[in-house]
Amino acid sequence: MELTPNDAQGRGETDRHRGRLRILPEKEPRHRGVLPGWRRLQRLPPGQWQCRGRCRATGKEVKQELTAQVILFCELTGHIPHHMDGHQHVHVLPEIRHVFAQVLKDYEIKYTRVPIEPELPRCDWIDPPLMDFYLGVEKHSVDTVDVFRKHGIRWPDIYIGLSTMGKNMSVSSILGAIDAATAAYLEKQDSSVPSSAPSDPDREAGTVTIELMTHPGYPSIPPVGGCGEGPDEFSQSWERLHELETLKDPHLQSHYEARTIRLCAFNDLGV
Repeated sequence: MELTPNDAQGRGETDRHRGRLRILPEKEPRHRGVLPGWRRLQRLPPGQWQCRGRCRATGKEVKQELTAQVILFCELTGHIPHHMDGHQHVHVLPEIRHVFAQVLKDYEIKYTRVPIEPELPRCDWIDPPLMDFYLGVEKHSVDTVDVFRKHGIRWPDIYIGLSTMGKNMSVSSILGAIDAATAAYLEKQDSSVPSSAPSDPDREAGTVTIELMTHPGYPSIPPVGGCGEGPDEFSQSWERLHELETLKDPHLQSHYEARTIRLCAFNDLGV
C-alpha cells in the first residue's frame, strides 16, 4: 500500500507533507488581471461555491489563469508539476473540469485528485452543513471521472481526508479511514466505482494507492495566508497545528511500518 499525504497549504507548510500545485495560490497570479475576482472564490455549504464580487469567468479566462500558474510553477521549480488539483476541489466543477483537464493534458501533468471518499456518508461525527458540502463535491467528482479519463489523467485508487480533517484527525481516525476505504475499494474493485483508470505496469502486484488529504501547518495571522482575501477561519485555527502534530506522531509512523504502508509523492507513482 502506498500513501500520498497531500494538501499542505498556507503559512508554515512542511516539506514532508507538501506536494501539489493549488489552483488558487496565496500570491497573485503571474499575469495580474487575467481573471478579475478569481481569488475571491469561496465555499458556501451546502455543496455550493460562489465568487464574491466580480467573478464570472469564461472558459478562456480559466484556461489563461491555469496556464499562467503552471508556467510560474515551472519557472520557480524547473519542472512541470507532478500533480495538480483545485483549492476546495473547484477543479471538478462543471464550469471548470473540461478546461482544467485540457490544461493538464497540454502540459502532460499526469495526476489529479478525485475527491470521493468511500464510506463518507457513515461518518456521523462530521457537522451536517459540512457533510452537505462534501457530498456535493463527491457528486461533481463522479460526473468528472469520464472527463479526466478521456484526457488520460490519473489519480490514486483511494482518496481519504474529508473524514479526518482538522479536529477530527487522530492516529485512530486515520487508520480507521484507511481500513474502511481499503475494504470498500477491494469489495467494489470490479464495479463502476471510479478508480485510477488504466493499470500501472510499474506498480507491484497487490499495491493500492491512497491519497490522504491533510492541512499541516501553523495558524495563519491575518492578513498573511489564505487563498482568497486573507486567511479563512480554518487557516487561522489550532486545527492546522493539530494535524501537523498528529502526522508527526511516532505511533502513526509505527503503524505505517507495521501495515507496510509507504509514504510517497505523486512522482513516485509512475505514469
